[in-house]
Amino acid sequence: MESKLRQFAVQLYEAGALKLGTFTLKSGAISPFYVDLRNVVCSTEMHMFVAELLRELIVSKKLESQILCGVPYTALPLATLVATKLGQNMVIRRKEAKAYGLKNLIEGVKDGMAGQKCLVIEDLISSGASIVETVSDLEASGFIVKDAVVILNREQGGVANLEKKNINVHALFTISEIVDMLLLEKKIEESVVTTVKEYIKTGQIPLKISPELSLSGDRLKLSFEKRKQFAKSAAAASLFDIMVAKNSNLCVAADVPTAEKLLEITKLVGPYICVLKTHHDIVDNFTDDTAVELQKLAKKFNFLIMEDRKFAEIGSIALKQASKVAGWADLVTAHSNAGPDIVPALRSAFSTCPEGDKKGVFLVAEMSSKGNLHSPEYAKATANMAILYPEVVSGLVCQSPSVVPSLGVLQLTPGVNLETKGDSLGQQYNTPEVVVGEKGADIAVVGRGIVSVSDPAAAAQKYQTLLWQAYLNRLA
Repeated sequence: MESKLRQFAVQLYEAGALKLGTFTLKSGAISPFYVDLRNVVCSTEMHMFVAELLRELIVSKKLESQILCGVPYTALPLATLVATKLGQNMVIRRKEAKAYGLKNLIEGVKDGMAGQKCLVIEDLISSGASIVETVSDLEASGFIVKDAVVILNREQGGVANLEKKNINVHALFTISEIVDMLLLEKKIEESVVTTVKEYIKTGQIPLKISPELSLSGDRLKLSFEKRKQFAKSAAAASLFDIMVAKNSNLCVAADVPTAEKLLEITKLVGPYICVLKTHHDIVDNFTDDTAVELQKLAKKFNFLIMEDRKFAEIGSIALKQASKVAGWADLVTAHSNAGPDIVPALRSAFSTCPEGDKKGVFLVAEMSSKGNLHSPEYAKATANMAILYPEVVSGLVCQSPSVVPSLGVLQLTPGVNLETKGDSLGQQYNTPEVVVGEKGADIAVVGRGIVSVSDPAAAAQKYQTLLWQAYLNRLA
């Protein structure tokens, strides 16, 4: 393979894909070399040649994968050719979701792909940021990524940066190896080699990636105070403030039969919660006066009201339905199966209310009930809706940290109970430590563990303490 690499190094140089001299980079730094590998994929001969070299590298390293994915955009045609040579399928990552259609960030995902190993293909690596961002979206879609294959390692810190992210980089060659080969082929002078290698010693690039990456580890280790700055939804920003002020990430599901019981429970748990979750349609005598009293208690105890209506209709119907609760609820929930148009419909319902721009939506990406039909692909499509409407979607209702697409979006997870693991109707329960620490909940929902006991206030205080401690443990 050594002779093939030397041949390819000469081809890169003669095709102008590798230039040696003095160049000003995008960062403003001066570099003695410049690499543009688009010339490679635009040449049939070079494209075929390098794809075969990459195939040989993958086979020799015994890299296991079922799926390939190229980093957009230069590596996309490269990955296509390598996948064909290996006889493997591939998926395509977009740099941003479309504002129409399915709005996927990863195209080509099919049922049964979750848990498969995906090999990332890239043309070159500097800091490694583009690979990290691609891996982030692939992992959010359920893939396992451990390895990335590149044509050229610029030796500017990218390999070490990715090792810290548990990603192994395998390169055809480094820039040092290329100039050494060009020197042996008498294409350049030794002084050029010396200049390039001296530049590499001082030209290391730190990993600068968007803090909005969906890598769950980053979100789970960042405090609510820091995450607030990334909240594009006013309701989410307000929630972050409330949670920090009250040391509470507890949401109580007040599923009770009467307005009197609802108000009684709210008065008892109000001091300990950040959100009160209601199902007003199961309250027999819920009236406008009930809504007014709830608002007064929310203001007194500093919490938000979430009407858990789970809207799941076409936009025009969802608008009419939401208008019935938008006047008193700060937050509403909605299923995403009706499509993304439900979000602007709910926003329109808010717009008729005072401070309607401070209200938000939590989209249901996953459910806690046994046997629910939500797939990883469905969850990802829901997360894409949050990306598309960041000023409206305050959070996601889900059971896994990888679903949440950005630092400013909150994860609400139901199913917390210290006394039981489930009920006869399919509900499944977990402890505060599991829901916050493992499942990634920012806000955890407790229902019967509080509203159905003899002392709801004491129970709410207990859950508040345990849930907040689980959050602090997560940060440690």
